[in-house]
Amino acid sequence: MEPPVITEQSPRRLVVFPTDDISLKCEASGKPEVQFRWTRDGVHFKPKEELGVTVYQSPHSGSFTITGNNSNFAQRFQGIYRCFASNKLGTAMSHEIRLMAEGAPKWPKETVKPVEVEEGESVVLPCHPPPSAEPLRIYWMNSKILHIKQDERVTMGQNGNLYFANVLTSDNHSDYICHAHFPGTRTIIQKEPIDLRVKATNSMIDRKPRLLFPTNSSSHLVALQGQPLVLECIAEGFPTPTIKWLRPSGPMPADRVTYQNHNKTLQLLKVGEEDDGEYRCLAENSLGSARHAYYVTVEAAPYWLHKPQNHLYGPGETARLDCQVQGRPQPEVTWRINGIPVEELAKDQKYRIQRGALILSNVQPSDTMVTQCEARNRHGLLLANAYIHVVQLPAKILTADNQTYMAVQGSTAYLLCKAFGAPVPSVQWLDEDGTTVLQDERFFPYANGTLGIRDLQANDTGRYFCLAANDQNNVTIVANLKVKDATQITQGPRSTIEKKGSRVTFTCQASFDPSLQPSITWRGDGRDLQELGDSDKYFIEDGRLVIHSLDYSDQGNYSCVASTELDVVESRAQLLVVGSPGPVPRLVLSDLDLLTQSQVRVSWSPAEDHNAPIEKYDIEFEDKEMAPEKWYSLGKVPGNQTSTTLKLSPYVHYTFRVTAINKYGPGEPSPVSETVVTPEAAPEKNPVDVKGEGNETTNMVITWKVRVPGLSCLWDMRP
Repeated sequence: MEPPVITEQSPRRLVVFPTDDISLKCEASGKPEVQFRWTRDGVHFKPKEELGVTVYQSPHSGSFTITGNNSNFAQRFQGIYRCFASNKLGTAMSHEIRLMAEGAPKWPKETVKPVEVEEGESVVLPCHPPPSAEPLRIYWMNSKILHIKQDERVTMGQNGNLYFANVLTSDNHSDYICHAHFPGTRTIIQKEPIDLRVKATNSMIDRKPRLLFPTNSSSHLVALQGQPLVLECIAEGFPTPTIKWLRPSGPMPADRVTYQNHNKTLQLLKVGEEDDGEYRCLAENSLGSARHAYYVTVEAAPYWLHKPQNHLYGPGETARLDCQVQGRPQPEVTWRINGIPVEELAKDQKYRIQRGALILSNVQPSDTMVTQCEARNRHGLLLANAYIHVVQLPAKILTADNQTYMAVQGSTAYLLCKAFGAPVPSVQWLDEDGTTVLQDERFFPYANGTLGIRDLQANDTGRYFCLAANDQNNVTIVANLKVKDATQITQGPRSTIEKKGSRVTFTCQASFDPSLQPSITWRGDGRDLQELGDSDKYFIEDGRLVIHSLDYSDQGNYSCVASTELDVVESRAQLLVVGSPGPVPRLVLSDLDLLTQSQVRVSWSPAEDHNAPIEKYDIEFEDKEMAPEKWYSLGKVPGNQTSTTLKLSPYVHYTFRVTAINKYGPGEPSPVSETVVTPEAAPEKNPVDVKGEGNETTNMVITWKVRVPGLSCLWDMRP
């Protein structure tokens, strides 16, 4: 036994053209077999009783096709149709199907007078195509079937009219023809040609912009949520105006906005509530501007928040079907039962409507039905069919009997008992003595029948009984619970500070339940650590982790993870790797004054301290000419200083470098600086250790110590 369900139906809007048959579709499933009926404009409609047409309707189907004997037969069948599918369990209903018949399009006969205009003035050539239920396409061409060229000066509006911001003598033609393409009928019709006569002038008068469309200063539009919004501004003037679009409340959404038709058209895709507000177009030329304000209100067709669902109920239960919708304006919600509006049913029915929900009390098998929730506002209609199936089913437990559950002390166990029946069975959990377990506050039930036990203790081990019962019967299953010892880390790894290049050993010891398979693994900064066959970086054995050849990249958090199939515990330690500083990354020379003061300022970026404060920086220089590749220390500055001024000696080819020093020694020096060449000059100091000695009675040998050319340092405390 299955209530009817609509499985296929025609679209909500159906346009029929003269050469088309009328085909309305309605298919449904259900047991017993479904019977179909139709209404048109709310009145019972029997397709086979219609005269003057041929009707084909498939057996066991609600779909039908009507074929006429003339091109206008469809006109009499226009209207709003609905299909109803019924069996002994209820009636399902299709949505509204609006059938529209459209004849062959024809342009009304008219006399088109020539349009005379002076060069430089504006003009609008009207199109006014016949109305159509389907979107049509407009083209402006000449008698040679060539498209009229469009640009900033000449453009076609959304309404099909052709606008000239200003005319030129080259626009003088007698064959401006508006063509309308109707895709539904696959036809193209054309308007009578328009003769545009442009009178030449020796002096075209400049004028500021004026809007040809829209013609007023402001307008109000309603945009539908989820649909595109199209705004248009077309202006005349000389010189030809340009169009800009503004939104006073903020920038346009760049990912959804496009500008078309030489910026005259703004299109905003997938409109949302945030697009509500004012939009401005501004037409400008050298003489002035004109503007139009569009005030856009975003509204929405009805959409579901909570759609009513099919449900099985047992006798005596309360059925509730929720129908929550949203829209702008707020939709009106109505209910039907088996296709009949509830207000037309007898007042003694056991139903009530509360906050949009349909509620039926004390349902019985005779209350099996199909309900319909309809939500409607001026932008559309939503329909949902949902059946209430009232049956009597004995209680049945779907969870397997005699299952064993294992958990550790202190954790939470979950014993399953999924029951089914109509009415819905009540579920109770009992201990081995037949007493309800809910006397202990650690035991808590779930609506789906599961029993939770928090803060497990060893004496919770045992058998538990799940009893499911309704007015048909009661059934029981057994759940076996085994509570195991929780895993504990008895000695975890300890945080440590180690020097670069050394090795470190972390140790970990844990206790496990003897009946469970134990495991100890290691993690580094969340990554699983394993011994690698091609590297001796890590050594893992018997709860020990050894890391060889420590580098700064090895520092971080290391965790010992002790686990069984039931639980996982973790203990963490931090490793800091220390060593001499890293290289000074950047060296800059500035304030270079060789002619007057012969000094330079050296600045550098701080080096990495590698977890030990930098105590000082050593500034060195090399004379590329006199002593290449030999570095002399000028002196050291405090570790918090990153610049100093150096006094230079004459006639030296200087390069500089800086080295950071901490308690573990000096780091790598910085990259060498650019070369600084000081000009020649007289020596600033006399030689030192001058000695005169004779090695024969007739001579004297004079010796002295050569001073290393270089520099001196002028200390300052500038950072």
